[in-house]
Amino acid sequence: AGMSFGWVTLVATPKSHPFEERRIKVNSPNDPVKIGRAVARIQAAPDNAVFDCKVLSRNHAILWFRDGEFWLKDTKSSNGTFVNNEKLQQIGTGRDTDVRRVFSGDIIQLGVEIVENANKVSVVYGCIYAVINCFNAEGKLLENTGQSCDDGGQRTTNSLVSNRKLFQMQQYVSEAQHREKQREDKIAELMSIISANEKAAETAWKALVNEDRLLARIESLEAQLSILSNNNNPDKQKEELLKMIDEKTKFEAMTKEMVRRLIEENGETTSRLKDMERSLETTEQTYQQLRSRNDDLETALSETTEMYDSKVSDLALTTSELFEKQKKFSALEDKLTDLQQKNLKLSKSSVINETASGLSRLLANAINSGSFIDAPELHLLISTLKSASYLPPHTRETPSSPDTSSASESDLRTQLMNGCDTSTSEKDLIEEYEKNKQQDEKMTIEICLKTILELQSKNRELEMTVATMMEENQENQENGEKSDSFLSETDIHKEPLEISPSENASFFPDAGNFSGSSTSTSSQAPLMQKQSTVIKKPDGLENLLLLVSLVPLLALLLAALAPIQNRFSSPKEKKEE
Repeated sequence: AGMSFGWVTLVATPKSHPFEERRIKVNSPNDPVKIGRAVARIQAAPDNAVFDCKVLSRNHAILWFRDGEFWLKDTKSSNGTFVNNEKLQQIGTGRDTDVRRVFSGDIIQLGVEIVENANKVSVVYGCIYAVINCFNAEGKLLENTGQSCDDGGQRTTNSLVSNRKLFQMQQYVSEAQHREKQREDKIAELMSIISANEKAAETAWKALVNEDRLLARIESLEAQLSILSNNNNPDKQKEELLKMIDEKTKFEAMTKEMVRRLIEENGETTSRLKDMERSLETTEQTYQQLRSRNDDLETALSETTEMYDSKVSDLALTTSELFEKQKKFSALEDKLTDLQQKNLKLSKSSVINETASGLSRLLANAINSGSFIDAPELHLLISTLKSASYLPPHTRETPSSPDTSSASESDLRTQLMNGCDTSTSEKDLIEEYEKNKQQDEKMTIEICLKTILELQSKNRELEMTVATMMEENQENQENGEKSDSFLSETDIHKEPLEISPSENASFFPDAGNFSGSSTSTSSQAPLMQKQSTVIKKPDGLENLLLLVSLVPLLALLLAALAPIQNRFSSPKEKKEE
């Protein structure tokens, strides 16, 4: 079986009728604890629930312990029983009353306050307000774990938990205020006692001093009386003795007064010394605080000085880097000028190659068809091929010898003009032409391969140079130095990208830039008109001349330079927008 009893304590609240704290043993329902008013047979005691209070009934309520729970029941009291400001109401016909389970920390109110007006004087009879704490048989406090109802169907108070807690908090606050008031009253009482003791000590000290003086005076008077009562002494001796006694009395009084003053001065000095010691401690603490603050300020000053020195060194380094960047910028401007000149040269060579490509195709068609070519047109074709480096090496290597040049030119002109006059020498010319053609093809292929390799190497060098310039330009733009002037001075001459008659991409400059291009175009016009009547079908020579043509390579090179040109022009366009 479980434990059959428990313990409760009842502690008075500030609003309660005063009573001594109670510690009560609570038994089973068969032997409950009776709560009521004190009578002749039963008086209030620390171990019962009887109170010397007029508002309680003799049999006010009962309290019992069951299955680890404490229950409270009102026994038809006249002024009622309350738990957490909730009255235990009667149910039904009034024979039975409400039963409430109580927990640790609940506020139990027994009765209500009664005010009587007797002879125009208000007399208040207080009621009992008590905080209950529940313990098991081992003395362990039972915490508030919730509320439930018993098997008899009593209602629960779960809906009143918030109100109960609010009431408890109100009681706790009032109790704390009451304790605080009691503490303040005790402090005031102690202060009054201390002041009274100080006054009593001062009075006792003065009484002690006066008593000492009186005793000294009494001793001196007794000595004088003994001298005067002695008849054996002559008068002169008596007078001398009296004087000596007076001097002794005065000296003792002065000595005692000096001692008293010294004691007072010593006390004052001691108190001043203590005050000085306290002020010294305070000064030392202030000194330590100021010293630590000074150390912090010195540390901050040193850090600031170091930062300033580092910033100055960084500024000097940045200035030197700026000068270096300016030098590099000027060098890049020079390189850019060179690249622009090279670009113009490449544009000119592309125009020449384009013209040479058309003339070479016309020459191949004329040779295949055997048609007649006029002398001016033949001279123009040969000079164009020489300038475009499409003729064999032996023709280009001796430009200074006019005889050789004129001889080769006359031979070629004679072969072209007289190639179709007689039908008997046509086969011989074709055979000889085929032999020369094979030799020229080999030499031309070798020359073209060398030229292609040289152009590819130059193209790589130009790409690397442009990439280096772009990287340095980006670094200069990040530093924010002379970006506008650099963009304005480094605008590349934009040239339209067109498709040439040979269906190859190339750059053509404006008509005003190169006067020779208009001449070549005007010269090429009649040749192109004749080309429409001469072209029949391509053969190996035309394919060779088309292979030899460097126009596609130049177009590829210029097409690779086009994005770089756009990169140079895009920052300026964004800035203008």
